[in-house]
Amino acid sequence: MPTPRRTVHHPARPVVLAVALLTVVLLAGCGGDTEAAAPAERRSVTLVAQSTTEGDVLTALYGLLLEQAGYRVEVAGPAPREDYLEALSEGRAQLAPDYVSALAETLRGEGTAGTAPGAGPAAAVPAPAPDVALDELEALAREVGLAPLQPARAEDVRSFAVTRAFAEEHRLRTLSDLARSGQRVALAADTECATRADCAPGLREIYGIRLRRTVPVGIDGGDTLGQLRGGAVQLAQVASTDGRLAAPGADVVVLADDRDLQPSQQVVPVANAAWVAEQPVVRTVMADLARVLTTGALRGLNAEVDGGEASAREAAQVWLGEQGLL
Repeated sequence: MPTPRRTVHHPARPVVLAVALLTVVLLAGCGGDTEAAAPAERRSVTLVAQSTTEGDVLTALYGLLLEQAGYRVEVAGPAPREDYLEALSEGRAQLAPDYVSALAETLRGEGTAGTAPGAGPAAAVPAPAPDVALDELEALAREVGLAPLQPARAEDVRSFAVTRAFAEEHRLRTLSDLARSGQRVALAADTECATRADCAPGLREIYGIRLRRTVPVGIDGGDTLGQLRGGAVQLAQVASTDGRLAAPGADVVVLADDRDLQPSQQVVPVANAAWVAEQPVVRTVMADLARVLTTGALRGLNAEVDGGEASAREAAQVWLGEQGLL
């Protein structure tokens, strides 16, 4: 994702942008028969998301499905997480895409990977199971008037990749395989990696991977794939839904996190709790999407948009049609 709207990011960190909540009407609802008894003001929905390609894709997916269900959809933003959570809590927006553990960290008021800003490395421990993480998120969200809906199968999680040639030479499929290989590797990662429990410390402590050095390449990870392909490093931090991983000739292998170093970062719709309590169709629509939206599918949609092949809405519309949802 080589533009300012790349998908390479760690979801726990808010996108720091000056925000004007300029509302764009996507399309008038395509009918009013669904839930005809609902009050008229409840038949519209405002979506909001962070300023990333992936945020655009997810709001397009949500918007198209809600339009089909009879809602008048507006998109406000983009906005940093703290801003749109406030808008959701206050009812100025009703629905946003987010990520399970990243959102929980924000609601707990924590810094990166559960550490206070400026603190040293946190102890590296395996992450809780996804259902445990979701239970915690639901409890935290309830306190501020929010309701997470069914998470998708797709997960935008911190991952680690090697070149295909390196993987084949050392027979690597998982991070444990890399540790067992005994290879000393240089890692290209974001500037927080050295102190994040789920990055360099965890690779050493949970896996026993031999990191000879960490190359910081910017606050959002920069061009770690460029460093990897250029031979400057043997291991690169990537986002699992980075569209560049789906590009022809990518020739990289994302190593499986087989010891659960990373917390669950499943894509999760988060709604204003009072609003969604009166909108059962919204839960149904989001659950239908959750069942088919995989990490690979989201990566492919991001790649189409980042590559200029389609707008977020165009890519989303074609993909939803292929899934039988439109």
